[in-house]
Formats: sequence, structure tokens, C-alpha cells
Amino acid sequence: MANDAFEKIKSSFNRGITSISIKTSSSLEKGKINTYIDSLENEIKKIKYDLGEEVFRAYIEEDEDRDKINAFCSKIKESYDNIDEAKKEIEAIDERDRKIFGEEEKLRNSGAPMEEDSVIFCDKCGAKYEEKVNFCRKCGNKLF
Repeated sequence: MANDAFEKIKSSFNRGITSISIKTSSSLEKGKINTYIDSLENEIKKIKYDLGEEVFRAYIEEDEDRDKINAFCSKIKESYDNIDEAKKEIEAIDERDRKIFGEEEKLRNSGAPMEEDSVIFCDKCGAKYEEKVNFCRKCGNKLF
């Protein structure tokens, strides 16, 4: 009887540690991506400034060659495309986290008792297993 209580506490503790680990990892990933987005936005500002200088130079010199202007515009478009991709990565991280944490929250909020032994989380990588397994299939960590 006492062993069952200890196992439930241990399982709950492991889930808490895994939850913290996943949230920390996600925050770090999103922080790196946001830093990348900031650097792209700063690059866009610089390119726009350089583009304005080039347009004005071409105007003053009555230069009809648009190759430099097109090159600046291409760089700006490429940076905006990279920002869109980075934002999609952040959305994918958020979706992954919702899937990981959402299922557990649904069970808690449904009023149905959660069977502690039926759901297993790897305390190293956070992988979730509905059935009893001895080793994590993702990272190889020993679970029991």
C-alpha cells in the first residue's frame, strides 16, 4: 500500500520534471528563433536604408540601371520569407507543446481519474507512452 503511494508520488514528480524540462527547452528554442527574427528585421532596415540611398543616387545621376535596386529588393524579400519560416517554426513548437500538455490537461479536467501507471513520460526527452515500456524508443533512456 505504501509502495503504491510512493510510486504515484514518484510518477507525479517525474511528470512535473518532464513538464519543466519541455517548457524550458521550448522557451530556449523560441528565444533563439526570436533573436534570429530580430536580426533579420534589423538587416531589412539596413537594406531599406541602402535601397533609398541607391534610388536617390540613381535619380540624381539619371541612371536607368535597375540591377542594384532589384538586388536590394530581392534581399529584402528573402529576409521577409526567412522571417515567415521562423514564425512557422515557433507555431510548430507551440503546437507540439499543446499536444504534449493538452492531453494530460484534458484528462485532469474531465473529472475522470488519471491512472498513474497507464501514462509514462520519459524523464530525459519527454516522450509519452500509453503502455509500459522498459526503455524510451526516442532516446534509449531506461524507464523502469
